[in-house]
Order: sequence, then C-alpha cells, then structure tokens
Amino acid sequence: MANKNDSETKNSTAKPKIVTAKNASPKTWPDFDASSKQTKKLQTRHYSYVDLKDILPETVVDVYGVVKFFKLPQKTRGTDYRQVISIIDPSFYGTNKLTCLLFARDEVSLPPVKIGSIVRFHRLRIGLHNGELQGMKASGFSWLVFDGNAHGPLIQKASTTNYTFCDVDREKIKHLQEWIKVQEDLKSNEQSHCLEKIVPGEYFNLVCQVVSVCLIEENVCLLLQVWDGTCPNYKICNVETGAKDFDMRTNQELLEKASDYIYDICLFDDHVKKAGNIQPGTFVKLYNLHAAKYKNEENSEGVSVSETLELVLHRGSSYGRGMKVLLNSDPEACTLRGKLQQISQRPEKRPRHSSPPSRQSTETREPQPGCSTDNVSRFQSKESSRKGDFSSASKIPCLTGSQPEVLSNPVSDSSNPTQQTSLSNYCMISTISVIDGHHNTQFSKILDIIECKHPSKFRLLTRVLDYFPQIDASPNFIKLYCPQCHYNVGSDKEKYKRFFLPNNFVKGPKCPECQASKKTAPYLQYIFKLKLLLTDSLGYMIANLWKEDAVKFFDGLTPQMVLNDQDAYNHLLDFLHLMCPSKRVLSQRPMMECCIKSYSNAESSSICYQLFDTILVK
Repeated sequence: MANKNDSETKNSTAKPKIVTAKNASPKTWPDFDASSKQTKKLQTRHYSYVDLKDILPETVVDVYGVVKFFKLPQKTRGTDYRQVISIIDPSFYGTNKLTCLLFARDEVSLPPVKIGSIVRFHRLRIGLHNGELQGMKASGFSWLVFDGNAHGPLIQKASTTNYTFCDVDREKIKHLQEWIKVQEDLKSNEQSHCLEKIVPGEYFNLVCQVVSVCLIEENVCLLLQVWDGTCPNYKICNVETGAKDFDMRTNQELLEKASDYIYDICLFDDHVKKAGNIQPGTFVKLYNLHAAKYKNEENSEGVSVSETLELVLHRGSSYGRGMKVLLNSDPEACTLRGKLQQISQRPEKRPRHSSPPSRQSTETREPQPGCSTDNVSRFQSKESSRKGDFSSASKIPCLTGSQPEVLSNPVSDSSNPTQQTSLSNYCMISTISVIDGHHNTQFSKILDIIECKHPSKFRLLTRVLDYFPQIDASPNFIKLYCPQCHYNVGSDKEKYKRFFLPNNFVKGPKCPECQASKKTAPYLQYIFKLKLLLTDSLGYMIANLWKEDAVKFFDGLTPQMVLNDQDAYNHLLDFLHLMCPSKRVLSQRPMMECCIKSYSNAESSSICYQLFDTILVK
C-alpha cells in the first residue's frame, strides 16, 4: 500500500494568499510564519521506495528500476496508446524482471525509455498471474525517466511538472548508474548495427537518415530510402517504384550527397501510419529490423550464388520492434550527422553493391520471423493436390456439443477455396501472429493434424472462423482455476460474481473442491479459457486456448489487468477483432500462424488440441 505522504498536492507550488489586516496599511504584508513552516514541511517529505524483490501482489508501491526490455508505444484500435516496460534492480535481475503494462491517451504521455534507462514509478499497482508479477498504473500514477549514463542529463522526462526530487533520489540514481556499468546485457541489447555489419537473417537496430519516403500501399507498405554512410557486404533488394505513379517525397540535395549509400527499407501495416509523416532529412532509429533473405520466382528454392537481402520492419511490436524519430539533440543522431557530413565532403565515394532486378511493388509483402519460403513452397504444393469448400456447413464442427447456436454465422466465400491461401504473388506470408520458436517445423494441414497420432506438435497456417464464449459486457472467458485439482468456475455462478466485478482488486477464494476432499486448498487463480474454431479451407478444428498460453497469445495481457483496467479491456477487444473480424468474408480474414499440440483427454477419452507458443501482433 502507498504511504500516507504519497499524494503530491497542488498547494506545494501555489502562492500564499495575501490578506490585508482591517486597520493596516494596504501595503503591509501579513505574517507568513505559518505558511513558511508548511512549505518547509512539504519540501522535506519523502517516499518509501521498495526493492523489486520485496514487491508483493495486490499492493500499490513506489519503485526505482532499470529498463531491461521495452516496446515502443503502439496505437490501439481505440483512442489509447500502449507500452510494455520490463524493469530490474540489483535485488531482482538475471532471469527476473517486473513487466509493466502502461496505457495513455497519447504517445507523449508514456515514458520515452531505452535499454539501460532508469525509471521512477510512483503508485504502481502490482498484480500476480501464475506466479509472475505484473505492474499497472494505479490512481495518481506518475513517472520520471533518468539517463543510465552518469555523464548524461539527470532527469530526461517527467509525466508531470509537479514532482518531488531530493537527496534520497540522487543517491538511488547514483547507485543504479554504478550498477548499470557492470551489467553487460544492458549495453548489448541497445547496440545498433551499421549497414555494413548486417548478416543474412538477423534482426538488428539501425540508426539512419531518411532520404526519400514513398507510400506503396495505403496502411500496408511504406518505403523508406535511407543511408548511414556504410555499404552492406550483401546485395540489397530495391523496390520498383517506376511502374506506378507513386508519390515519392525526396530531398534532392541530400539525394546527391547520399547517392552511393542509399538503401530501401519496407515498413508494414501498423508502422505505415506512424512513419507516413516523416520528412526527408529526419534521423530515425529502427528497432528489430530484419535482414531477410530475398527469394524471387526464378530462385524459389532459395539457392543463389550471391546472397541477396531485403530490409523489412515487420508488423507489430514483438521483441521491441518499431521506429523512433530522433530529436536533433539525440546523441545517436548527433554522432551519425557528424559522420555523414564527413562522408559527403570526400572527393570520391565507395561504390554500392549492385542490386538484383527490382521486384514489383505489388509483390512487396511482409515476411514474418521464422516463416521461411521453403515451408511456404511445400505448403503450396500440398494445397494444389486437394480441394475444399467452406460452403459445406454440415462439416463445420460446433464449438460446444449442446450449443450449436454459438456460431456467429460469418459470411462465407466459397467461390475459390484454394485462392484463399494463394501465395503465388508473395515471397512470404503476412500474418497477424508470430510463433515463439519452432521455426524449423514444416507447416501442416488440419486434415493431417487430425489424422496424426497423439501426442504431437504442429505448425499451422489458418484463419479463425469463430471463438467461444463470445465476449459481452465483461470477458466471460475469464475463469477461476485450481492448479491442484483443475476445478474452474466462471462469473455465471452467483457465489463467485463478486470476484469478477470490474476494478475489484481481490484475491480469488480457496478451491471448494479441495476443501471438500480435505486436501490443502490453494487459492483459485484467474485464467483465460476459450475455444477457437480454425479452418484452412480444407478442414476445420477446435483448439483450446487457456492459462499461460492465452496470456502469451494476447501479448502479455493477464485476466487481472483486463478486470481492473479499462484500457487493458479495450486492448483485449482490439485483439479479438484483429483475430476474428466477424463482418469480413472468410477469404478476407487475416491469416494466423500458430503452434498446435494434440493430447488425450483422460475424462472424455477424446483427442483435444491446444494452441501454444503463439503471439498476436498489432
């Protein structure tokens, strides 16, 4: 719980009211001894900061921490922005971290951090999900960002101009800065490559200057032509912009200076809108940029004498992916600016690597991490040997045996089933998800999964036809679950309704089943539990999604967050709409790459399927 002095009152900065005594001259000032004492008292107040190792669930705390991981702010489908920040301190590091999920009405209201930044959070609410601590903003939440480098500016940014800062804070920051110096992982994670150091297939951070901007397709693909004064040791694919009347914004003077060092980078989907207003000459930092191996129709087997790469910023914010516009005063921008000025003054320049024949812009599509074209080619060859039809409603399984009406009757499009997963125009597939590992596993079809022996694990390319239970005023697929006997109950039971009320930050009850059997009864845990109806145009299957696999699927959102934070609830709705947009015909719904495992249900003697190691991205 917060200490009694944790509210920062307005009168700490307000001027005392001037009062004129009845018989005094109007120019006479009153005695302000009392006001001075009050001001002095407010100046000496202090906060009690908790080490991360001592944090307890269901509390509101004030903490200092060092940023170990972060995601750049991302726009939700609503009006908010969302940011994920993981922090550590000398008492809580290594494999430990406190992940904080922050929402704000605008991007500038979120902390502008990088790996190694020091943050101060006041009134951070702590939740617990499956043994992992989660941080969220409580009422009156505020933050400060400090430079992890002792030679940098002390306070870089604050959420409010009315904040306290005293000798205790200076000592905390000094201590953390000294600790950061010996933490190698806090240095390497933020390290940026130059283009000449990239290797095929890697993900890296890049600081560069934008020379030209070209919108290839609205809300789908944006082309940035950039330079950093170096040339890669591999050929880089160019995007063909001459075939169509594209709107190319270019700084001609900069184009002449950088002509031998310009390379194309494609930004996809959610990054397009953010980068659309960038002007030539801007310095930017790209996080988790992918040096993807380029494959064209003449080289579909991936065999080439000289490796060719394409630079791609995939959709979503997984692994910290995103783009940041650097201020002119940013140290990285200043360093690169000086380097580029020196290069542009040289009498001769190094010739760039020649690029392969430029591919048409209509072929430009986002490759996802781990989605290799070898697997896609095998997928296509199997696709052409079978036929399927979504119009056969009798073949669609019901999500619940007793409630066939739960299907939302999505509009089907059976005119050309094979066209729904046609990949012939793309070098790689654009999906709404990424998988955590298993990238060397070949794609399977649903019919193959159903026919295969269990237990087994599979990699699947699919669309979500429906999900159950459908969400209403509150997420009715949040359950209370016993990790010991697997008893679970939802908000439909009158006895437990109070545990599912919004902003009711309470611990679940003890398991009644374990109590009845006179076992040691654990507290029930909040979990997500839902079913997805999946299809790949050849078959249908129901996959369960629950517990920690569901939290990973929703990119770290926990049931407690959804119940206690309206912004988190709205973000969950965004994910559900992204996954299953009910107003779209099936062929226009997004593709989802996922991992599926089969297992035997001991109670019903049936084969079940569960989705795992899959993350939705936006």
